[in-house]
Amino acid sequence: MTNDNPGHVCPYCETLNEQDAGFCRKCGVALTRRCPHCDTVNWIDDEHCTQCDAALDILEWIIRRDNLGVAGRLNEQMDEAGQIKAAETAASQARMDRMLAEERAMREALRLRLIEQRAQEKKTLTIVLSVAGVVLLIILIVALITAF
Repeated sequence: MTNDNPGHVCPYCETLNEQDAGFCRKCGVALTRRCPHCDTVNWIDDEHCTQCDAALDILEWIIRRDNLGVAGRLNEQMDEAGQIKAAETAASQARMDRMLAEERAMREALRLRLIEQRAQEKKTLTIVLSVAGVVLLIILIVALITAF
């Protein structure tokens, strides 16, 4: 069963928080918890895991949280922050790789266009020189004919 409210109610101070909030805006308590079976993040008021449908016992979670203490919760948050940072770094690297591939493709297309342009210029120059040669030949023939 999942929560159909437009947000999540904090179990400690009963403040209604936004749907995507990770922590209560009033008291700062976490509004999510991990399934002990599959490690999926679920909202604090979910009765069953959204991934594996395992029962999520709120009392078990509260006892576990209290047994962890501040240092344990801080370590969990640091682990989660590390995972988020690793995911962001991987996504950033993937974006950078994609942009570099696009840049290489653009440079290759530009190189091919430049080669094509040079070939076209050579072809045009050959035609112009050929026409100029024919014109000079005609002028020489006409000059020779008129000289005799």
